[in-house]
Amino acid sequence: MKGKVILGEEDFNLEELKKQAIKEESTAVVTYSDIVQKEREGVNVRTLEVRIYEGMTENEMKRVKDEIIKQFDISFLAIVQRYGLLEAGENIFGIVISASDKEEALEAGVNCLDRFNSYVPLWKKETTIEGEERWVEKADELHSLYNRMVKWI
Repeated sequence: MKGKVILGEEDFNLEELKKQAIKEESTAVVTYSDIVQKEREGVNVRTLEVRIYEGMTENEMKRVKDEIIKQFDISFLAIVQRYGLLEAGENIFGIVISASDKEEALEAGVNCLDRFNSYVPLWKKETTIEGEERWVEKADELHSLYNRMVKWI
């Protein structure tokens, strides 16, 4: 089982990680990509500043990775998080999971996303087109995410 976490300011390519995830025994590859929203709550967003807790953010990402690997029968897991000042439309977060069972891969992906949002310390500040700055509330983000995921699964 291969697993990795990537935390950095550089953009990432989920297709490259997907190539690493594909194994002969894997029949399912699940990818999830999150991009900086161009519009949120009816307001146009210019940038998103993502701040991390030096050391702790990466440690918690590794903990989430290790927990998912232990709990699910998967052959590959990569979790990627960017930080710094990001423009609307840019990659911010990604997950790639491969497994021999599609339901296992999907469930691992949902659990990974849930744990990441619950445990990994990050702070996000949006700047609107008009120049207004506002902090993104994690609870609002999670509520919106769960509503979408329930419909998806």
